[in-house]
Amino acid sequence: MSAHPHRLKRIRSFMVLADDELRAVRLLSREVRRPALFLAQQVVEKLLRAVIEADDERAGPTHNIRELVALLGASHSLYDAFLDFDDLSSASSRYRYPIASGGLADVPPEADFLSRIVEIENLQSKVTRFLEERKLFAKD
Repeated sequence: MSAHPHRLKRIRSFMVLADDELRAVRLLSREVRRPALFLAQQVVEKLLRAVIEADDERAGPTHNIRELVALLGASHSLYDAFLDFDDLSSASSRYRYPIASGGLADVPPEADFLSRIVEIENLQSKVTRFLEERKLFAKD
């Protein structure tokens, strides 16, 4: 599959940003989970945007994972893998601002969040393989 150089740069940029943010998630996960949860959502979103670009689509301004996954279509090989992270969609604001009651949202227990990070790492591997198979990305 050939791709326009601009598109290849965007795909690579999304992957580099996702990798950087996943490293930040790992660093923050034991000490300050609220910002780590927001960054976890960002990692999934950037991986998803890379796949959307690989399919020569545009994602638009939404940050909602379910809306972005819908752009892939239910028959896409990564559809279900991404949909499993829809619960993180609210992390973009849920853990960064007071909730409706005025308080703070509860963060998941550390062990649960650490296992979620492993799931995101597995997703990252799937996306990397998907892009490498299409000759759209090569991990350095």
